[in-house]
Amino acid sequence: MLADYYGIEAPLEKLRLKYPTSLHGFTLVRLSTILNEMGLPGVPVQFDYDELDALPLPAILHYGAGHYVVLAWRSGNNVCVLNPSFGKQLLTFDALKREISGFALIIDEQEKRVLPGDGKAKTNKNWLPSWLSVKATSNVPYIYILMITTFVISMAVFIIPVVMSSSLNALYSQKQVEVSWWLYIISFIGIAGIDLLNGIFSANVVKRFSHISNTSGFRRLIHQPLRYFQKRNAGDIYSRFSHWCGALRGKIALDNTLRIDWLIALLAFGVMFWVNPLLSLVSLFSITLMGLISLWAAWKDRIYTQKIEMLSAEQNDFIMETVSGIHTIKSAGLHEHRQIAFAQQNKRMVQALRNYAVYNKIKSNLYQLTGNG
Repeated sequence: MLADYYGIEAPLEKLRLKYPTSLHGFTLVRLSTILNEMGLPGVPVQFDYDELDALPLPAILHYGAGHYVVLAWRSGNNVCVLNPSFGKQLLTFDALKREISGFALIIDEQEKRVLPGDGKAKTNKNWLPSWLSVKATSNVPYIYILMITTFVISMAVFIIPVVMSSSLNALYSQKQVEVSWWLYIISFIGIAGIDLLNGIFSANVVKRFSHISNTSGFRRLIHQPLRYFQKRNAGDIYSRFSHWCGALRGKIALDNTLRIDWLIALLAFGVMFWVNPLLSLVSLFSITLMGLISLWAAWKDRIYTQKIEMLSAEQNDFIMETVSGIHTIKSAGLHEHRQIAFAQQNKRMVQALRNYAVYNKIKSNLYQLTGNG
């Protein structure tokens, strides 16, 4: 049923012949293996009942003892599940929650492969580099609601200028100042409360995105061939994976900021072009120049970050290896050899950090010159 949704022909009778069931039914790992063979990488996840409405669809839900159903769609308080035993069923959320166990299998859209003969699959090329694309978070539930609420809250910075502007206008025109401080205080408290709720909402969105992405990344890691682990040391793998998980936690905020910046830039350019077209062209040139600097900075940031992570992983692995084998080093008299090796590694690490600091200074100066110009 899930394969049919993605245009893959997989009759249930053939699947049952190829993958015979046992008395205890299937496990999520077994289902994930079957989907992976069909080109649909499944990611097992655990969710709370109140997170059921945020689960990416379609999804396979653990239903009863060793039984599974496909959650096809949801609308209001009703859901539609595809049950292999009964076919299509329309249930309420409460009825579904009484049967499910809180485990599901979702499809990792980023790792979905194009199968031969799949005429419905299309490859889309993005004109932006992958490391600048916000496509990875475009399908995250409630991401655009988060963008709108953050944009509305950011508009609160105009409250103080509006109050001061109206006060100055009243001072010069009527020779008296009437400031609605009570309105200003109420607005300030209201915006602060909304900002707090938006922060909690953002944390929940980040939690769901990080949980699913980290689980998917760990699944891809442990499914790598043995030669992948033989070519890399444990410190390198650990450092890369931990930094990748940490970067995912900040990706929602970064992509949300990028979307808001694009929206603000378009609105500001439209207003400025309406006021003065020539001045708007000058601003457009300045924004374009700053955008080119940002592209160069993002590219260099990625290079330096990867280099520092690799050197840090090598140094961590070297230190752990030295500490774990300290008895052998002492008995064999390898103190000088290890000290020389550490000095060479540390020199490369310090040099990379120095180059990164110089680059950051150059980048900040370019931004300052462009902004002042």
